[in-house]
Amino acid sequence: MDQTLQSARVAVASKAAVRKPLELVLRGHGMLGLAHIGVLRAFVEKGVRIDHLTAMSLGSVVATLFANGVDSSAIEQMFLNKKARRFMREAWLGHGKCHQYTYGKVQDLLPEARNFVEKNHLMPKATLSLLCFDVVEAQTMTYEGIDYDLATALTACCSVAGLMRPIRKGNAVLVDCSLYGCKLETPAGCVTIISDVKLDGAVPEDGLSPIDRWLDRRSRLIGQESSCESVAGKHSMVIKTTVPNEALVAYGCSEEAIQRIIDAGYESALLFLDTFDARQAEPAVAVET
Repeated sequence: MDQTLQSARVAVASKAAVRKPLELVLRGHGMLGLAHIGVLRAFVEKGVRIDHLTAMSLGSVVATLFANGVDSSAIEQMFLNKKARRFMREAWLGHGKCHQYTYGKVQDLLPEARNFVEKNHLMPKATLSLLCFDVVEAQTMTYEGIDYDLATALTACCSVAGLMRPIRKGNAVLVDCSLYGCKLETPAGCVTIISDVKLDGAVPEDGLSPIDRWLDRRSRLIGQESSCESVAGKHSMVIKTTVPNEALVAYGCSEEAIQRIIDAGYESALLFLDTFDARQAEPAVAVET
């Protein structure tokens, strides 16, 4: 009888000790996506292991670097260093040469993306999913697994419709899904946390760069904000990062603005993780396969 009771207790303890896989979803378009660098830094410092990264827009660049073993501090320096972030500043972020943009000019990100992938020796990872949007079928498209062209995927995730050349895959026309609702399939038995980044209120029209002004008008035109819905149900855990308007208006695309955005994500994630179930915590490392 005692042996049976002891066996039952061991079984219950073993079941309680089983850790559910943790998926972190990175949302936020343009410069706001830089907040995820701070979020990743907080997860590493708190010792919370990330088993799978799902990302969109600029978050896809951050997630790809992290999934390939680049730690958060190195990613941060890449964006803060002028030479290292040249393509991110001028192409991906769309701010470095924003004064030259017109609505009639369409930029092709693929050459810069391919150069970035090759120089940093990046590869698709089984622990990484990248989301974009097919405007033909009006549905979310996911790059996952290890058998796809990473440069093409990153271009699809970051190409803003109307401003940058989309990726054509068969009949699909793939663009950044930040301006569209995206559906996210949550794996069964997986703990999913969404890192969401937004501006604090409406930015004055004269405080926007041409690209930000276009995005603002475009989002009003389609009458919706970016959303991330789960096919399996509503997500109960969200890290909400708010970036003050004045930070972008005052600092533009400077190192100061980038640092403020990253720090905002870090502080929001720390607050979230302070109340996160400690049973999920394990020593954290950059996701690598």
